[in-house]
Amino acid sequence: MKIAEWARKEFFVAIVFLLLSVTFASLLFNSLDHHYTYLIQERFNLGGLDNFSGARILSIMALNAIAVFGFSVKFSSQILVVLATFGVLFAFRSLLESSSGISRLRASLLSPAILIPMVWNYIILSGILFPEDIPALLLFILGLTYLFKRKMYAFHIVFLLAIVNRESSIFLLPAMFLIQVGKRDLLKLIVHVLILAGIWYGVKILLMHFFGGGMDAPLYLNTFSPNLAFCKSIINLNPKVLRLLMLFGGLWIVLPFCYGKAPNRLLLLTLMLPVFFAIMVYVGNLDHESRIFTEMIPVVAAPPILLFNRKLDSFHANTSF
Repeated sequence: MKIAEWARKEFFVAIVFLLLSVTFASLLFNSLDHHYTYLIQERFNLGGLDNFSGARILSIMALNAIAVFGFSVKFSSQILVVLATFGVLFAFRSLLESSSGISRLRASLLSPAILIPMVWNYIILSGILFPEDIPALLLFILGLTYLFKRKMYAFHIVFLLAIVNRESSIFLLPAMFLIQVGKRDLLKLIVHVLILAGIWYGVKILLMHFFGGGMDAPLYLNTFSPNLAFCKSIINLNPKVLRLLMLFGGLWIVLPFCYGKAPNRLLLLTLMLPVFFAIMVYVGNLDHESRIFTEMIPVVAAPPILLFNRKLDSFHANTSF
């Protein structure tokens, strides 16, 4: 009887998550201009680009697998976004559970809140999408979840998949250090991180060799100069720069209020935020591409959501009879 009840609850959650995923994908693709059609067609054929983008093959392989059923490339990409978003909602639910110990029911209710920063970063603030963006978010959340659950074999599999998806997967390594420091022998942890960093580099070189135009092709674009000029224009109250304040739906503003009220390990992960931003100033495009902050979405979103959960518990405690 308990199994049947559990199955009914999970089925209901799955239906709700699927409807939210379809809604998000619909809003997302209606916000993109015609350039996305050219981009997805260009990326669909593996090895078609002579730079780092061509080496991001995991999501392109998924698109090819979906297109086997006779779907167009664009519709296949829409299916991929729906499936990846569906996975994100379940993965984030598991992350909230494993990092804070809240109940499955409460985590199910709170998990859709991750759509808030997703909508802001991918739809409101950004005008472009890459096929690997939402899958990158899914893989990063899964990696964090397995680290909190101490399922290292699963983490290694996710890490390898994330490498094949895109190079920002490297941030799973400082995340591993921050989550596990103090819980493992420090020297062994550092060696573990360094070995995985070597694997990351080796796999990226192989991907560049076979799919990214060769090992001599550029591994990234140096965008430091235009990004620095863009950031400096805040002095002139450039409205485009002011939009950066609304990254993640403004949830980053709540982070200082989370200290001491959200799990310490989740708060430690926020140390990656300034480092991530600095690297994106060097290799990303801050003007109109908020999608580059994908991996930091769960890092920013989880503490405020769990703070809200704590306030909710306090409210129920004070109003109960």
